[in-house]
Formats: sequence, structure tokens, C-alpha cells
Amino acid sequence: MKRVLAIPFIFILVLSLACSDQKEPVSLTFTGDVILARGVSDKLNIYGDSLLSHRLKPLLQGSLTSINLETVLTMDSIPQTHGYALRADTALAMVLREAGVDVAFTDNNHAGDFGDRGKVSTEYHLKKAGLHGSMAFSRKLKGRKAEIITAALFPADKDKPDQGGNALINQVRTRAEEDGKRPIILYLHWGVEYQSEPTESQRKLAHRLIDAGADAVIGHHPHVFQRIEFYRHKPIVYSLGNFVADAYRPGTTQGAIATLPLTDTLGHIRIKPIDLGDYFPGEMSTKEEMAFFQRSLALNDSICYLMADDTWQLREASLIDFREDADSWLFSLGRGRMLSLRPLQNKGYKLTTFIRGEFQNSMALYGSLSQLVVADVDNDGQTELILNISKRVDFDDRFKNRVNIFDIDAHGTISTQWLGTKFLRDLVSFEVVNIGAKNYLKTIETDDHSRYENLYEWDEFGFALSELNDDQKE
Repeated sequence: MKRVLAIPFIFILVLSLACSDQKEPVSLTFTGDVILARGVSDKLNIYGDSLLSHRLKPLLQGSLTSINLETVLTMDSIPQTHGYALRADTALAMVLREAGVDVAFTDNNHAGDFGDRGKVSTEYHLKKAGLHGSMAFSRKLKGRKAEIITAALFPADKDKPDQGGNALINQVRTRAEEDGKRPIILYLHWGVEYQSEPTESQRKLAHRLIDAGADAVIGHHPHVFQRIEFYRHKPIVYSLGNFVADAYRPGTTQGAIATLPLTDTLGHIRIKPIDLGDYFPGEMSTKEEMAFFQRSLALNDSICYLMADDTWQLREASLIDFREDADSWLFSLGRGRMLSLRPLQNKGYKLTTFIRGEFQNSMALYGSLSQLVVADVDNDGQTELILNISKRVDFDDRFKNRVNIFDIDAHGTISTQWLGTKFLRDLVSFEVVNIGAKNYLKTIETDDHSRYENLYEWDEFGFALSELNDDQKE
């Protein structure tokens, strides 16, 4: 799609209702780009508009669903811009409403494809259908409050600050100061098309927006799914990819839906992968889902996907609590490999490796897990799977935390490297730290009197207590 230089339009959506005695679950759902023109329009002309609502409705189950409508709704056939000009029948506004869409934001680089008349027509037909586009409004949602701020930020095709970023930061800061208890979600049209990674300037801007008071940042425009990260424990989804589009380029036929549960604060974000094999979103097979998550984890190995209540939830990998009721966890193992961890009924786990969504290898692990780290702890140039797991062993019948290390080769085969227990005191937790170009195991240990920090290095037979010299300490 073409790039347009534009000052961002900032719109605010406030969700509120006077508090009630019993609050029901509320969630906010966001999709990626919706293009109803060209090939999508041709399909609807053949199969009927109901095709759109039938494909969208099963996927849009949130209390309020927002989309980025990257199409002008007008009967005018004379475009006002060069290059791509996207338009569709005005009747599709009502079809979107019937499909479960509540808000169709239009602040994007195609809003002016058919000039001011096209903008007026789009806004009129969205409002007539009960949708809300580029304007502020209030919506009653069962006693919950949140704020959605949208903006179109251009240019973003080079590593330069997005135009309008400072204005948006000021807007977020102002809204946060006015009501610091109301979550702020940013829904942004930004980024470089067809690139799997955001620019460095985007990441800096996203961090500044959270510093200013935003609680989540969700993006669209690149037409491909991009990295997810956490900053100050708040989620940033740089691009959800396409939701409805006549997509054909690599990466453009898959996207995701993001849902944020809303209590007094934002809950854990949920990610649902979708496939656009025939321009319209649909469910993925298990293999396709595994391949999708593996690509996502390859972009950022500090996140984890957790399956609970039949939905995939996003977490920071370093903050995973394995006591949480979950059906499985997905972690990156590096080099295009992924680990699935599933609890067993007898207080153990099944470890399974995947490559490109394909099952590779599995093994059972017994005990109660508290930590999982992927790092090169033995300094051999390859990452290992390092676990903190409480269990008994043949030579020590106490339940205590023990470090287990597993090698996972390029084919996903899991092999045991070390099942050690030899530390000075009882292990509480550990981390892998790099000092002087070498990795060490830094532990927190305890006895009946106090807690201690110790540093160990791998010596081919296990871990030996390390004494750093002054040069290393610096």
C-alpha cells in the first residue's frame, strides 16, 4: 500500500457505566487490517455479503471489537490519490455490524483515497449502521472503564521518529494524569509494510508511550504479524497483520486477534492466530498454530504462550508461575526450535519439541517446576534448557529444588546433561549471568538462618563455586 505523510488524528473511546453491585466479564478485542476492496469485493459479489458476516462472527466474541477499516465506503468511483485506491459498497457497514464489529476506525493512509466526499460517506454509513469510526464516543460496558486512543503515524519507512509521535505522547500523558485508574490502550496505524520487525524508532516510541501512561500498545498497517514484547510488564503488539484482505505476499495470509480482559485493570492479553487462505479469517489447524507461535517466539524469545480456558494467553517468560492452572506453555529454544510443556496428572510434565510446527521429540519430567531458563550455561556455544524443579532422587529422599540441564540438538532431540543437586545450601532460585564474556549460574540459596547469593561455573562434571578476580568483577 502507498505511504502518505500525515499529521496523526487522535481519537478517544471511553468505555464506562456507573458501577453496579455485580460486574460481569468484559473484554476488548482488536483485529488487524480490514480491506474490503479488490479481490474481497469480487468474492462478495459472487457469494453474497453474508460470507463476510459468517466468517467474522465466530471469531469476534469480545464485549467490544475494534477493527482498522482500510477501505473507503463510497459509491464514488473517482479516486483522489495515485496508486492504490481502496473502496467498497456502503452496504458493507451494516454487514460488519452484524458480524460483531463495534468500532471501525478509519484513521489510516487510505482514509483520503476518495477525498473529503469519501470520508464523509464512510463516516455517515458507519454511524448509520451503529458503528463508530473516527470520533470520540462513550460506550456502556458493564461497569468497566477503559480508554482507546487511535492514531495514524507516518512516515515510518526509515529509522526515523514517526511523525506525530510527540503529540501522541503528550495526549497519553494528559489522559493518564486526568484519570490514572482507567487503563489506556493505544491502537496505532504505523510501521513498515511487509516487515516482520518494527523499526528501532517504533520501539523507542512504544516505550515512551508506556512511560507516558499507556497500558497496552496494539498496532496495524504492516499487513504481517510482527514481534510482541513487554516493556515495564505491559504488552506491545507491533502489528496484528491482516484480518480481511486479498492477501498473497509472504506472511500476509496469517494474522492474529488480540483480546484484553478488562476488570479494574487490564488482564492478560490473549492472542488468537487466524489464517486468510481465501481472503477471510478462519481457524488454524494445530500444526499451523504451532508454526505460527514458533515464528512469534523466534522474533522475541523473552515471551511465552500459555494455553488456559481454551485460549492462548501471552506472558513474560521470566515471570511464568508454573503453579497457575494451564494446559500447556510454549517457549523458544532458539535456532527455530520450540518447547511445549504440558502438566501430567502425576505431578510431572511432558516436554515436547517442535520445528516449524512439526513434532520432533518428547520426554517425561517428574517433579514440581518453578523455573525454566534457556541459556548457554556451560559456555559451549549452544543453548541448554535449565530447570529448577523440586523432586526426590535415589540418594536424597527430600523434596527440594534441584537444577536439571538438558541438551536439545538441531533436530529437537532432548538429552540429559546434568541432574545435579550439589550446592552449598538449599536452592531457592537461579539465573544465568554473563560476566567477562563467560556465563555463570547465579543462585539464591537458604539455610535455617539466612539467604545467600552464590556464583557457580560449569567444570564439565557439574557446577563449581566460583571466586571472581577483581578484573572479572568489573
